Amino acid sequence: MLFQRSIFFVCLIVSTTSTKECHNTCLQQFQSCSVPKTTIESKLNCARTSTICRSRCRTTEPVSTQQSTSISTSISTWKPKQNGLPILPFGFYQYTITSERDQQLPTNEITQGMNLVAPYASTASPDDKWYQDMEAFMDRCADIGFMVHFQLIGFEKLNNTVEVLHNLTQQINHFKNHSALFGWYLADEPDGQGIPPSLLQPKYDLIKKLDSNHPVSMVFCAGGAKHFLNSLDLIMVDIYPIPNQPARSVANGLAAVRALGKPIMFVPQSFGGGENWAREPSLREERLMTYISLLYDVVAIQYFVRSGPIVFPYSASSWSEIRKIAAEVLALTSAIAVEGSRIPNVTQTSIDHIDAGAWRDRDGSIVVLAVNMGTGKGAAIDAATFILTLPNTKNVTSIVSMFEDNSEIPIQYNKNGDVVLSDYLRGGNTRAYRIVTTSTKISKLHDSSIPNLVCNPSYEISFNPAVPDGNYVDLHSLTDDSATFFADARDSIDGRQSLRLTSPSAGAGLSFAPYTIPKLNQTAKSYSFTVWIKGVKNGQEVVTFRFNDKILNPKDGSSSTINITATSNWQQTEIIMNVGSDIATACPYGCRGWMSYELITKGTVWLDALSLVENK
Repeated sequence: MLFQRSIFFVCLIVSTTSTKECHNTCLQQFQSCSVPKTTIESKLNCARTSTICRSRCRTTEPVSTQQSTSISTSISTWKPKQNGLPILPFGFYQYTITSERDQQLPTNEITQGMNLVAPYASTASPDDKWYQDMEAFMDRCADIGFMVHFQLIGFEKLNNTVEVLHNLTQQINHFKNHSALFGWYLADEPDGQGIPPSLLQPKYDLIKKLDSNHPVSMVFCAGGAKHFLNSLDLIMVDIYPIPNQPARSVANGLAAVRALGKPIMFVPQSFGGGENWAREPSLREERLMTYISLLYDVVAIQYFVRSGPIVFPYSASSWSEIRKIAAEVLALTSAIAVEGSRIPNVTQTSIDHIDAGAWRDRDGSIVVLAVNMGTGKGAAIDAATFILTLPNTKNVTSIVSMFEDNSEIPIQYNKNGDVVLSDYLRGGNTRAYRIVTTSTKISKLHDSSIPNLVCNPSYEISFNPAVPDGNYVDLHSLTDDSATFFADARDSIDGRQSLRLTSPSAGAGLSFAPYTIPKLNQTAKSYSFTVWIKGVKNGQEVVTFRFNDKILNPKDGSSSTINITATSNWQQTEIIMNVGSDIATACPYGCRGWMSYELITKGTVWLDALSLVENK
């Protein structure tokens, strides 16, 4: 697979006058070189020569939108969803699926906020073992909440014979209803391989006839996509600039592709070493490339390549940075992954190397992303203060830098009364801001005059992106460590966020114990505990609440272990509690370990608005 990838994914940005002619020359050289060769080493040498040759052919020539007027736009505004909610799929390529390490990669990354994988497992002539392996991999991904970008590139060069189309039909029909399926990955840089659109069009038409619910994708450096618009739904952009070009250069390729009017998946570079890539991207370059892609409205992000623990990226800190970005994207999803949420006419001072964009979040607040793309002269020299003006944005109550502990930014207005966001960015730096106005609608269910004893009851406090504070978290399962918990801003009943729990199987969920509450009043009439819960599969997900009977007992005398079955809509449960008879011993200062809860079944649920109040 390394050999295959070295031929297909070799994208650099070098302007040429005749891209097609250049590619044809490289292909002819590769074919004449590789055909007589018999050893793998000889073929690899031919591939490396081809890589360098084709790298010089890359182009980001301006793309005319005139030719796309006849293209179907039925999926041009497509944005992915999962469990009925908008998502921005975030993940990686991996080489194989059969080893134990292969199976473990999605498990390792689901807990970091990733949810997409594209394994190199494509074949045009599968046997029973291949189907078994692929089913097992996809079943596991479905259990943990991962999506699979299903590769069909084994078919890309084949003539459309009856046998080939039959085998393609078999694969599509076999997996099209699988809950882990993200889409069909039909071709890797077909322009660079000399694959004509006429060879892929019948395959695309067949796939869409068999399955109209999932997009068909192909990957390109930038310019070649314009020739294949009739045979794809999702354009993948795989610009790999480091170290030959600066990270900011990905903006040119993304701009060219955005003009084509199709949804874009960005494939950031997370590899390096050998051939034309003398090193991997730095942490700053990984972050900058990814944030630039968000400004170009990508609908998914898929890094090339993850092959741990040693191969790609070699630097553990590099992948740690990518994981950090994944969590930030989760926190931003409720704004940037929603169709029509982008705010137009955002203006800024004329600093060419700073770019920014703004989105309206579901609560009416505004999310702003800003990047200093640099000029190549150095981070310190490129540093600048930008001034961003958002039209028709008035009555601002706060501006915070979201991933800098919500640090406050001074509120300023221009002469027209529009809010101005001004901040300092060094070259290569990124920022995410949230602007809250008086019209921001943050629901509040709890009567603030009645003290709620639960710490962070609506999961609003997240000093680390997408990770709510306020609970001790434990994993009971000894066999599966892929259960996840995240603050989710896409749906809530109180405030901006809720808590999303996912368990891959029954008994494998995470256990939560809310932080210590103040010592309870032993003479109180009673206490009222309430919680809101929502699930995906109506009546199949169960959350268990276990109360410490030395501290709290249900007033009706029932068990202190209470199961709540989730429905597909938000539902509130209220339990009237008596104070335990041994409260003085159990709570010498405050009441620690007063309650715990966990999702005990397989599935996904959301929790919100936990409340424990004294009844007067």
